[in-house]
Parts: sequence; structure tokens; C-alpha cells
Amino acid sequence: MTIGYIYKECMYWVSQIQSIRNELERIKEEFRLNAEEHAGAGSKKRIMEDIALLSTSLDATEVILLTSLNN
Repeated sequence: MTIGYIYKECMYWVSQIQSIRNELERIKEEFRLNAEEHAGAGSKKRIMEDIALLSTSLDATEVILLTSLNN
């Protein structure tokens, strides 16, 4: 494998992570705007916690990918 190929693959995954993060933010905003439509406050809170955990995991994955490009 060439360095160029690895670089392209890493950048592709960084792009995918950013797309997922953007979608998570859209979902969180929709929850905020439509809070009254979501009857289960407990389930909403659990979903928001899961989104936050996933965001943290995505951040860590992105850092690993970007770090690997620099090495």
C-alpha cells in the first residue's frame, strides 16, 4: 500500500466521522425543538446521553486517525 492510499482512506473516514457528527447535532437540535412531542422524557434523556457518548467516541477516533496521518 502506498502512503497516498492510506492518506486518502484516513481522510475518507475523517469525513465520515464529521458527517455522523453533523447528523447527531441535527438530531439533538430536533429533540430540543420538538421536546413537547416526545412523551418519554426518560427515553429522550437516555438518547441524548447515548448521542453524547457516541460524539466522544467519534472525537477519539478522529484524533487517532489524524495522529496516524502525522506519523
